[in-house]
Amino acid sequence: MQLRLSERQKTHLEQISSTQWLPAWTHIYGRGDPATWVYQVLEGVVTTFREVPNQRPHVMGFLFERDMFGLAVNGTYASSARAVTRVTLRRAPADRLKALVRREPEVEFGLVCKLTAAVRHAQRHVIAVGRHSPLERVAMFISMMEQAQAQIDQPADTIDLPMTASDIADFLRLSPAAMRRGFRELERQSIIVPEAPHRIRIRDRDAFNRRLPDAPRYLQT
Repeated sequence: MQLRLSERQKTHLEQISSTQWLPAWTHIYGRGDPATWVYQVLEGVVTTFREVPNQRPHVMGFLFERDMFGLAVNGTYASSARAVTRVTLRRAPADRLKALVRREPEVEFGLVCKLTAAVRHAQRHVIAVGRHSPLERVAMFISMMEQAQAQIDQPADTIDLPMTASDIADFLRLSPAAMRRGFRELERQSIIVPEAPHRIRIRDRDAFNRRLPDAPRYLQT
């Protein structure tokens, strides 16, 4: 959901914000760092993750245009963040944003809506990794990426996947080989088709919806 602000509110937000342009793979912040800034993606893709000793990192999510991230837990960041692609970010000092939210109820409402969407995204992630089938996990991942990119202007039924295969596998708690099998099976069934490097298209929407673990039961029959 986009923050719908008046011109005055936009001016106030711009006055406390600055813009960053970062190349791909740039580290933005680390888990446990003081949560000094709150960020919004203006262009590109960001991933959040947690480092795990002697294991691959646990990818928590992917953030697209207009998504916010960097909210604090007890004053520190709860996960790490890095750029997946070249990104443009808006960042605001957390203390000044907090003061703005207190003065502007509309800004607070917009932030609450974005947090609600983030909670829904996290719930779907739990559902996805709770399934045994790589096909179902991959289908859920594609659905989540489509939902995240709904506000970006692009052809219908197409989803950009600029992240690495390793990042997707980590997000789905699959081996890279199992993750690729899930994609290949959806292609074999003519449910999705490659459109370009890092882009797929949903060819059979009804069949795709039936593969989603959280689809209504009548769609799964």
